[in-house]
This record gives sequence, structure tokens and C-alpha cells, in this order.
Amino acid sequence: MSTRSAARKNSTRIDVFSVLGRFVVRKPWLVIAAWIAVVAVLAVAFPALTKVVEGRTAQPLPAEDMAAVEQMAKDFGESAQNNLIVVLTDSRGLQPADEDVYRTLATTLRGETNDVTGVQDVLTTPALRPLMVSADNKAFYLAVNLRAPAGSPESSQVYQRITEIAKRSTAGSLLTADVTGQAATVGDLSIVSARDMRMIEIATALLVLVILSVIYRRPVTVLLPLIAIGISVAAAQGAVSALTQIGLGVSALTIALMTAMIVGAGTDYAVFLISRYHEYIRSGMDSDLAVQKALRAIGPVIGASAATVAVTFLGMVFTRLPAFLSVGPALAVSIAVAFVAAVTLLPATLVLAGRRGWVAPRPALTNRLWRRSAVRIVRRPKVHLLVSLAVLIALACCAAFMRPTFDDRLQLPRSAESNVGFAAMEDHFSTSTLSPQYLYVHSPHDLRTSQALADLEQMAQRVSQLPNIAAVRGITRPTGQPLDQTELSSRTGQIGTNLLTSEDFKNAATMFISPDGHSVRYVVETKFDPYSAAAMDQVTSILDTAHGVQPNTSLADASISALGTTATYNTIRSYYNDDLRLIVMVTLLVVFAILILLLRAIVAPLYLIASVVISFLSALGLGVLFFQLVLGNAIYWNVPAMAFIVLVAVGADYNLLLIARIREESGSGIRPGIIRAVRSTGGVITSAGIIFAASMFGLLFGSVSTMVQTGFIIGMGLLIDTFVVRTIAVPALAAMIGRANWWPSKPTATGAEYLDANPGRQMPTQREDRGDRSSVAVNSCSGLPVVP
Repeated sequence: MSTRSAARKNSTRIDVFSVLGRFVVRKPWLVIAAWIAVVAVLAVAFPALTKVVEGRTAQPLPAEDMAAVEQMAKDFGESAQNNLIVVLTDSRGLQPADEDVYRTLATTLRGETNDVTGVQDVLTTPALRPLMVSADNKAFYLAVNLRAPAGSPESSQVYQRITEIAKRSTAGSLLTADVTGQAATVGDLSIVSARDMRMIEIATALLVLVILSVIYRRPVTVLLPLIAIGISVAAAQGAVSALTQIGLGVSALTIALMTAMIVGAGTDYAVFLISRYHEYIRSGMDSDLAVQKALRAIGPVIGASAATVAVTFLGMVFTRLPAFLSVGPALAVSIAVAFVAAVTLLPATLVLAGRRGWVAPRPALTNRLWRRSAVRIVRRPKVHLLVSLAVLIALACCAAFMRPTFDDRLQLPRSAESNVGFAAMEDHFSTSTLSPQYLYVHSPHDLRTSQALADLEQMAQRVSQLPNIAAVRGITRPTGQPLDQTELSSRTGQIGTNLLTSEDFKNAATMFISPDGHSVRYVVETKFDPYSAAAMDQVTSILDTAHGVQPNTSLADASISALGTTATYNTIRSYYNDDLRLIVMVTLLVVFAILILLLRAIVAPLYLIASVVISFLSALGLGVLFFQLVLGNAIYWNVPAMAFIVLVAVGADYNLLLIARIREESGSGIRPGIIRAVRSTGGVITSAGIIFAASMFGLLFGSVSTMVQTGFIIGMGLLIDTFVVRTIAVPALAAMIGRANWWPSKPTATGAEYLDANPGRQMPTQREDRGDRSSVAVNSCSGLPVVP
């Protein structure tokens, strides 16, 4: 009696997906026209997202952390730490004719006043000769300060123009000109990323096309998801472009990940919907009704899936680093658009094609394989669990050896112009020359006094005495040594007087002291690789030492900051550690909460969360093995966080689809339910996992290591989750835990729930599996299924 009452209640219930299904079936052309109209309006009203990215200035840190950088740039009439190094090399040794070429190049660059604010060279500032001419006398360089802001499109354009000028100036001579520096690295990243995007999109589309063709073996069935995905990409990019008008940040990585996520998630949603549609068609149902039923059955599932991923991405708005802020919201929008397309546009096209018989299902190829696999797992769940955990833990342990890098230049191929120039500099100069670190002093009063200069020299001297400091250069020591060693041993009040009247002081003044005298900077050269963790740790010691000099001196009311590439990376590292903790907590809490709400249980969500975490660690460990140990490339710092969000959210979705089907099919017992669920979902979820992995593997066709590493780790993680976690570990755990999986809610689905989800089918008995159209033999003593 209660079963019939529940059935009536379910049959009369009106939910959003039922209403949506009826509307789509009645007005498919209207739905399609609405999507086309939305895409057209967005395309006309807002600029292409690629153009938006090209016009954006990349910021590595929040605005407040760039304030000192901007202030120093303003004080010295420069762009914020935006400079290029032009290195000229002659393998025979520098000749007099080479110096003439050098002079001509310096004069030409100094004349580019629209692009260049200053040129530092050995001819106009002879005191810099020991620094700018190599010890082997085979190379010298110029430092070019750019007018354009660091990371801006204008900066990339100026970098290309200066590279052309340098190559042209040395043509016909024995000198080789190369351009490097932070501005060159950022410029190359912009150029290479834009070039890679088309290749990534083509590769991703081809990979997905091949996989869909294998799954469906019907051209129209393959085409429908691709149409929905193509329109989704256009709509999502238009929507994100609109949001950039109100302050949303974007980058080249954002576009690449948007494409990969929409292709992966959109195709997954399509596979789930079409597979359920095919189930109903095989049962003899009319195509239009099958679309409605499929949408009603699968809509809440993919809705929960999309909500899980989108909300976790949206959680990135609470992070501080622009690298995360520019990705999270855009990916949340992308997932939302892919979901809406999956429950409106795709069903509309499915209705039109289904009425003509163009998307009829082919015979299933893998059901028997998945059924036999499930039977073996439920017969020996402990063995399967232990073996799968052994593999996962072994890979996860490798993640402990990860050594992230913050060096932007390692993202680029060695053939990039900036890396060729870096190699030339590295052969002849200290690497700290390429990434200058500044100790910046800003005071409310003029520092061009004898006492102030004496105090500045005392600060510089103490910093220079720190371990692993190669040199400190500034207004009182342009070459790294005090200008007058004799005066340094006398009364400090006299130091400034002698310095102010020296010729070296006048030559160094424009470089190290601002025109108004309120700002002074020293260049601190480290013996460490400026991109290393040791150099970043050293920043704190430098600042502590400089601050220690301030009390009871003329610098007491001055602000002292450490600026430059190493200091920036040190701040990024600090923020990254905080942001990563936030991302991990938000992702786990959101996914866990959604699993509890949907499953109305606590036990199953606990081990599902644990399974996707170990799946992520295994993928990261595999990435460490491949990139660090095999290729010798460090993993870029922002890759693990992105991989964590995607793998935990998407992996939880796949496990949710499986465990929900297990619960649905377990009216007659958990073990037969596992067999039916794995048989029904094995091919679908595996196909979805392979497709999502393929969409991430499309990033491997790029040249920027961040994209390549992100694609590899997420792609391999999805395959690990698909073939190890979801196929073996989760079913084995579910079989071992039994009815306690659903604690504290009721352990089994009601008959009404089963019949509603499986129209035209009877409730199976413990010895019968009508979903297989065959029986499941059960051992009469153990109660375990027997492999036929």
C-alpha cells in the first residue's frame, strides 16, 4: 500500500526537469533559436575574449602589494620594474669595432623616446663597466627601461620592436644580439600562448571526435554533442568577456582552461543524457518521451555535478593571487553554461534527430565486460581494494618529492628569444644581473644630506655582510664598493659631504636616487639563483637587516621595501601557501556537503571524498615522476591547486553517479545492486572520464609548461579515477560496507523510487537481474554472486 502511495506521489510530482523536458519536446526550434540569438548578441555587444586578454596588463600580485613597485617607478620616471637586457656577444673576444656597434645601438635605443625611458650602458656611465662587461671580455650588455607597464600588451610590442632594432644594429658585424629580462619573458609568454591556442583547440576537438565516434558509431549522434559544445564555448567566452567589463580578470591560461573544461564537462553531460535516452529507446519507448524521461532522470545528477564543480571554482574568489582570481570565476561561468546547454540545447537537437531515427542506439559492446568485472569485485572486495590502494599510495608518495618553481622563464621552450638571451647572459654574467633585487628607501624628507647618505651606507654595508650576498650597489657604492674607503673609517657625518662632490656620485645619481631626493634604491645581488627558494628566503633577512639600521637615524621615518623578481616571487609563495589551504578547505567542504545532501548519508560521502583526494595525490605523484625525474623540469607553482579543484570536484561527480546508481539498484541487496550499477554505468562513466581526460590532454599540444603540466596531471588523474578508483576501489568499499553505506538514512531504495527510475521494469529479486536480461547466480552458502 505504501509503495503505491509513494508511486502516486512521484508520478504527480512536478519538478523543473519534467517541465523543462516537456517544453523542449514541444518547442525545440525555439530553444535552438534562443541559443543562437544569445551567442549573436554577446558577439556583437562585447569584444572577443582573446582580444580582451591581449589588451590586459598581467599583474602577479594584488594591487596593494604592487604599491611600492609603482611608487619606485614613479619616483625614478620608469615603468614598474619593466626592463629589457640586450646582450651582445663575440666569441673571439670584444674588439674596438664591437664597441662602435654597442655605441650605435645605445644611441638608437635612447632615441626611441616613445618606448624607452632610459638606457644604462658602459659608455655614458663608465663606473658600470666592471658590471656590464663580462670577465672573459666576450660580452657586454645594455639595460633598457621601458615606458610601458610591466605585463601590458604595449610592453610585449615594445619588446618585439627592440629585438628587431638589436638584430638590425648588429647585422654585418661579428656580434650576436639577444634580448632577455622579465619584460622579454612576459612578452614571449603572451606570444607563445596566443600561437598555441589554435593548436590546442584543434587537437582537443579531434581527440573528442575520435572518442565519440568509437562510443556511438553514428555520425549524427557524434555531431550533436559537438554542436552543443561549440555553441557553449562561444556563449561562455561572450559571457566572460561581458564580465570583464565590470572588473573580472582573465589571462591566456583562463581561455585555455575554459575550452578544456567546457569540452570535457559538456561532453560528459551529453554522454550521460544520451546514454539514458538510449536506455529508454531500447525499452521500446517513443523518442520524444525518452528525451523527457532521460532529462528528468539525469538532469538532477548532472545538475549536482555542475553545481559541485562550479561552486568549487567560484570559491577561488576568496583567494588573493590574480593567477587564481582570473581563473576561478571564469571556469564557474563555463561550467554553468555547459550545464544549461546540456539540459536545453542538447535535448532540443536530440528531439529533432530522434524523430527521424538518426540517433538510434547501437548494440552495447561493453556491458558484459563491466558485469563480469563487478561480479569479481563483489566476490573478493578486500583483495581488489588492497591492490588498488597499493597502486594509488605508491604514486601518491611521489608527490612528497615535488619542488615547485616560481621561475616564469621555465614555462617557455628553450628556443624562445628570452631564454636564448638568458642562456647568453648566464654564460658570461651572474644570473642575479638579469633579475635585479632592489632595496628601496622612501623618506618624507630629502636624503641628499651628509647624515642621510652616511646612514644609507651603513645600511648597505650591513646588508652586504649577510651570508651569500654577492654585492650591494647604490648611491654610496655604485660598483659594489664604497666610493671612499678612507672616509668610511672616519666620522660618518663627513661621508655625505665627500660623496656629494664626487664625479662618481653624479654619474650614479640618476640611477640610484630620485630627482627630488626622497627615494633611494640599492641593487642587491645574491649568490643564489634568484629564482630559488633559498634566494626567496634571503629576502626576509635582507629586510630585517635594513629595518634594524633605522632606529635613531635619519632613516627612522622612512619606508624600506624589497622589490624585484625574487621579492615578488617570495610574496607570491607566501600568498600561494595561504590560497592553497583555502582552496583545499573550500573544495573539500563544498564537495562533501553536496554528496551528503544528494545521498542523504554520511558514510559513503566520507570514503568518496577520501578516494578523490588520493586520486589527486596519485596524479600529482605521477606528474612529479614524469616532469621532475624523467624530464628534469620543475612543476610550476599554480598547477597543483588547479589540478586539485578539477580532480576532486570531477572525480566526486563520477563517484556520485556510480554510488547513486548503486543505491537506486540495491532494492534487493547491495551486492546485486553493485553489479547492476557497474554494468549500467561502467561504459558511460568510463567514456565520460576518457573524454574529459582527452580534453585536458589537448593542452599537451601547447608550448607553455603550465598548460602542459596542468593538462597532463588532470588528464592522468581522470584516467586513474576512471579505471582504478571508480572501477575498483569504490565498488569494493561499497561491497564491504554494505547497507551501512547509506547511514543514517534508510538503507534501500523504495519500490516506487526504483520503478520511477526504471520504467517498464519489475523490482528484481536477490537472484534476478532483469537489467541484464539474465540472472545473477548467487552462492547459496556465501550469498556472493558467481561469475557465469
